[in-house]
Amino acid sequence: MKENWGTTFRRGVFDNLGFIMTFLVAIIYLFYGLINLEESGKTLSEIIISSFVIWLVGYSIGQLLTLQGILKGEKEESVINTKEAHAGVIGDIGEDITYLEFFCSDETKNAKRTARASKLSSVGLHYEDFFTINGRVKEEKILIPVSDDEIKEARNKKKRKAIEEAIYIKITPLTVETLTTDNGNQYDPYNYGKNKTEYLKSEAKKTAVAKLVIGLGFGYYAIKLVQSFEWGYLVWTGIQIGIFLLLGAIGLFKAYLFVTDTQRQHRIQKINKLEQFKGSNKQKYIEMAKKEIDVLEKEITEEKTVDVPENINTEETEEGAHNGS
Repeated sequence: MKENWGTTFRRGVFDNLGFIMTFLVAIIYLFYGLINLEESGKTLSEIIISSFVIWLVGYSIGQLLTLQGILKGEKEESVINTKEAHAGVIGDIGEDITYLEFFCSDETKNAKRTARASKLSSVGLHYEDFFTINGRVKEEKILIPVSDDEIKEARNKKKRKAIEEAIYIKITPLTVETLTTDNGNQYDPYNYGKNKTEYLKSEAKKTAVAKLVIGLGFGYYAIKLVQSFEWGYLVWTGIQIGIFLLLGAIGLFKAYLFVTDTQRQHRIQKINKLEQFKGSNKQKYIEMAKKEIDVLEKEITEEKTVDVPENINTEETEEGAHNGS
């Protein structure tokens, strides 16, 4: 399908945005050479209002271009294909997804063991000398003594530090949620989000402060058209806009690269983990699930069991029954 001229133009601008922004920087610097900076002579309140308006313009340009970068990245074919592959592998797992949480738990333990072993091996120590097969710290672990020799003590300090870091190392746990979703917490089947009225109210609250400050500024100050045109003001305003566009373009590139590179790579890592689970022997995780069920059933049985109080004896019970008769 042939692209229309609008699509071709937008693609051309984005593909050459780096060159365009480089040219813009050169133009900004060229015009900067035509001006001399001096104090504006404004009052403090005028400076505050003027600065806020300038900030609002710059912030708006930056946010809009960042959003454009995200939207552009989401439309890339590689990103779309990766999303489809992620959804496909989740569908392929099928009913086995019940045991995915046990796979995640197992992978987290392995990752922690690898991280600890790597930390210890960097100073010439063995994992097995400090941790059990279950990852618990050994009670009789090797202690690194304090040495009178300066060189040995320097090495021992590194070893003691590595041991402490290995013991208290923290690994982000792998979960079913992180493997199967992007944002998570979307489990309510009847949560259809905000309606139009609620959305408008929430957006109005977010921009209330900005609108208030602008309203105060517009209410306090009256405008007067410039009597004599000066190129200096136009050049200075143009330089400011050019800087805002430059910073916004950087934000656009960063957002685009985040979606097409960083976020896409994270999704590929999730796909790889899910493929690893799909091809693994599920018997191990089935047994882990059975053990968990057995523990829960035992706890429920213990809660339902009512102990007979020790102060009740059979003779008093029988005597009470005889008197009652």
